[in-house]
Amino acid sequence: MYPIITVAANAPEAAEPLGTKDKFWYEGGQFLFKQVRHGTGEDWAEKVCAELARRLGLPHAEYDLAQWETSDGSVRGVRSRNFCPPGAALIFGNELLAEADPDYAVGAVSKYRVPAHTVERVMLNLRRWVPALPLEWNPPPFVGNAVDTFIGYLLLDALTGNTDRHHENWGVIRLPEGTVHLAPTFDHASSLGRNLLDDERAERLRTKTPRASRQSPPGSTPSAHADTAACTPVARAKSTVSARRGRASPASTPPAAPRSAPRR
Repeated sequence: MYPIITVAANAPEAAEPLGTKDKFWYEGGQFLFKQVRHGTGEDWAEKVCAELARRLGLPHAEYDLAQWETSDGSVRGVRSRNFCPPGAALIFGNELLAEADPDYAVGAVSKYRVPAHTVERVMLNLRRWVPALPLEWNPPPFVGNAVDTFIGYLLLDALTGNTDRHHENWGVIRLPEGTVHLAPTFDHASSLGRNLLDDERAERLRTKTPRASRQSPPGSTPSAHADTAACTPVARAKSTVSARRGRASPASTPPAAPRSAPRR
């Protein structure tokens, strides 16, 4: 069995503004705690997908089951280690694609429904940037570049039923000296039917036709949601490409960390 990491009530140091879930950085930005939404299995989905990626030899963000001990009780979630080295910047896919094509996603009303976000465009962009392989990863002999590695990410999505590979759920890491590496695969909480009730899971295994009206647990939201990668807001502030406006954090979460460099 996997251990459940206990996160102290006073652990939060900086809120993470990106994504839809309540989350915060702690222990000097080494770890991100991400709370699960009520009625979902987002925590076990993250953990199972991370373990599958490890077994398959894919570079991935590390996730541990965790609970935050607050004054109101225990809060379920996952803990993820920061995969960006000190001073590095995580550049998301939408920033890479917009730099190559200023008209990318113009008029799009949601990051989940961007017609221009295609596999072909992503592959062309990776060939343009030519990022090195993910940091601290020993690839198998048949994987020679970032495109090969990203195809592995897509195969993991197919295996786990991940519905959340939008353009902010992949990217590259730029090191202080300027070299660029493909980021590991991250944010797999919308996988393995984590938001479905047991009856619907059983029905989907028995039939090929999806139900017209999906049954969801009380308080849950649609399966496609943005999360943020395990890379601190200070690190992302050093990106030299265009940035996005983050979601305001609830009053119950700590204030966001100060930006170390201007964003444009």
